[in-house]
Amino acid sequence: MIAFGLFSVGCFLYPTISNQINEHYNESTINEYNRNVNTSSDSEIHAELQMAAQYNKVIATDFFDGGNEEYEKILNDYFDILDVDDGIMGTIEIPSIKVKLPVYHGESEDVLKKGAAHLEKTSFPIGGIDTRACVSAHSGYPSQKFFDDIDELISDDIIYIRILNKKLTYKVFDKEVVEPDDITKLKVEHGKELLTLITCYPYGINSHRLLVHAKRVYTSGNAATADEIQIHTNTKRMSAIPIIGAVIALSVISFSIGIVIHKRRKCDKSKHRQEGIKNA
Repeated sequence: MIAFGLFSVGCFLYPTISNQINEHYNESTINEYNRNVNTSSDSEIHAELQMAAQYNKVIATDFFDGGNEEYEKILNDYFDILDVDDGIMGTIEIPSIKVKLPVYHGESEDVLKKGAAHLEKTSFPIGGIDTRACVSAHSGYPSQKFFDDIDELISDDIIYIRILNKKLTYKVFDKEVVEPDDITKLKVEHGKELLTLITCYPYGINSHRLLVHAKRVYTSGNAATADEIQIHTNTKRMSAIPIIGAVIALSVISFSIGIVIHKRRKCDKSKHRQEGIKNA
């Protein structure tokens, strides 16, 4: 019974504990990325951003005017652009649903197991007119929470993108559900700076794709506001609550099972004693 109880509780706690471990790993990955950015020179950062801007220009030209000679060439350089640390180009943070993830190049399964993925052949998320960066992540992944809650985002919710030494702020303005192969909603639009988040939908069925569209807004400075700091602090405090609750629940269940077993053994001993007296 004890083994069964522990196994049941373990199955119940697995998603929470696994998510906490992976969140810690993501935090370490992001911190390492930031350290690498801080050790990069201004000229190195400028060169990376220039290459990303050129890539975005070619992507926009292809959307507006069709194929061009530069298009295929620059696509071959995709994985080398903004690659400061092991395929990570930056981070995405959505305070209202407590999401903070590294953003990797490409949409391979290896990438999607670790964080968010930037879609190749869409704009790099560095801002600028005539850009639409598309970032995808799993929903309902068993070991970690990624974009599970982006369906809860509403108009004016804030999304932060950090690329090298740039911090970009986007505001949600629309969301929609489309077929998996419908890319018409991912096109660059003239004169706009857009970001689109993508995940499978509905939760657990994954027959469609949920798109959350956001537009860039300009704020003064890159420093975090008091509200942002408070949200981040509350998130850290709240993240410990499920583990504490789980430990208490496990202790109560184990203690209860122990009492039941102890009482049964006591009853069995008393019964055997009575039977021995009767036989005597």
